[in-house]
Amino acid sequence: MSGASMAVLDTTAKYREALLYNRYQAARDNIERFRKEPPFAYVIPSEQHDSPTATMMVEKLLINGVEVHQALKPFAANGREYRSGSFVVLMDQPFAPLVKELFETQRYPDLRESRSNYRTGKRGR
Repeated sequence: MSGASMAVLDTTAKYREALLYNRYQAARDNIERFRKEPPFAYVIPSEQHDSPTATMMVEKLLINGVEVHQALKPFAANGREYRSGSFVVLMDQPFAPLVKELFETQRYPDLRESRSNYRTGKRGR
């Protein structure tokens, strides 16, 4: 672990300008992407079954560099009404892909099907 840590520090010191510029370009590209394609924002309603957990999730987003806004007055989005205090995560920001990954429905492969294909010798999906 020590050797790997030193290698990362050494590489970072040698190529700091390139690494910073690449990170800047990636952030800029993320912002531009989500200005043009949906989703444009996610809303976390103020009315929650488990409000402390929702608040903890917002805190985790903030810790990871995600901008989260809180509505000062009621608003409507996509035909739904939201109360003041609802959290809004706009997607035109550098860490939008993280937000999208966390908030979208996850689709996992059906491992039972893969396992039965393995037993019968079939390949592919």
